[in-house]
Amino acid sequence: LIGSGHGTNAQPQAAIQILEQLVADGDIDATVLLGRVYRFAWWNVAQDWLRSTTLFRKASEAGNDAGATNYADALIHGLGVPADPTAGFELLQNVAEKGVTDAQLDLAHVLSEGTAGLARDQARAYVLYRDVARQGDAYAQFMTCAALMEGRGVARDLHAAARWCDGSARQGYDWAQLRLAEMFRMGQGMPRSANQAYYWYTVAASGTGQVAGRARERRAHLAPEFSREEIEQQTK
Repeated sequence: LIGSGHGTNAQPQAAIQILEQLVADGDIDATVLLGRVYRFAWWNVAQDWLRSTTLFRKASEAGNDAGATNYADALIHGLGVPADPTAGFELLQNVAEKGVTDAQLDLAHVLSEGTAGLARDQARAYVLYRDVARQGDAYAQFMTCAALMEGRGVARDLHAAARWCDGSARQGYDWAQLRLAEMFRMGQGMPRSANQAYYWYTVAASGTGQVAGRARERRAHLAPEFSREEIEQQTK
């Protein structure tokens, strides 16, 4: 709270000092938090890969799953430590097998992309994404949708993809909102609908980032793709 200024004036240096003392006292949760501060440059703190990875390794060695997940990622990508994809992958697998969501998602990404020269296994990646999606995670639902749409690691199934995309979009995940608009526009896995496409483009366009810009652009080109009768029917 002190570092971010929630409910008080932001005092990042004071927060860092408090966290450093907690780390020195053996507080593992503080160790992981401080590692994230340095990794993601929170609170206007300079990014420090070496410091963050050292903290994550300390937490990992203490048996902390979040620390282990982050340390595994550092090993795979060589962030603040010499790259060792094999060791990082093994550590990540061990944490994912315990049912830790972040580790499962990271492992799914590594398997899907073949990160750092590791063997690609899109079928296993799909299962991981789907299992986390079933727990209600919006990002995992979107990735499950994408796999089903593209036939990555699973047979192509547009109807199932539409269901997962709808669930993710309704939770506010902007990429899913944009994808759902596209699916309604093209009639992929659901009936073609100008009204629904326009609605989801508008929802996706409500933000300020890359997705919002794409949604506004595609919404502007929506009308020419539908006949006057289709648009009138959909908007009644």
